[in-house]
Amino acid sequence: MGSKQEAVSVQDGLTATLNALRPQTKAAKLRPLIPMIERKLTEGVTLETIAQTLVRGGLDISLGTLKSYLSRHRKKYGKSDDAQNVSCERPSSAAATSVEELNALMRPDPDAEAHMIARFERAGRRKK
Repeated sequence: MGSKQEAVSVQDGLTATLNALRPQTKAAKLRPLIPMIERKLTEGVTLETIAQTLVRGGLDISLGTLKSYLSRHRKKYGKSDDAQNVSCERPSSAAATSVEELNALMRPDPDAEAHMIARFERAGRRKK
């Protein structure tokens, strides 16, 4: 019985360790932000402003790289009707994307993440 408990303990430890891993690539860090970026573009925020906000928020990305990632994403998943009419020109009443909004997506609350990890671990144990 000891070896089965030990195996479960090792598996739980590995599961928690893997769940704690954070994205390493720029694309992986940017992927969850794309819907918000598309929304901000449709609201009139320029791509340049978004790129600058991402840099201030801790994601080192150039305007060209951001354009490239958005282009690839749109090719892979298609464009929404709103996204097709997006211009990179700055409108006169552009609303700025706050660093706090982007930070909330890029850096989730550690306590909330720990709670979610524990929840998934409990669910995994119940299935066995």
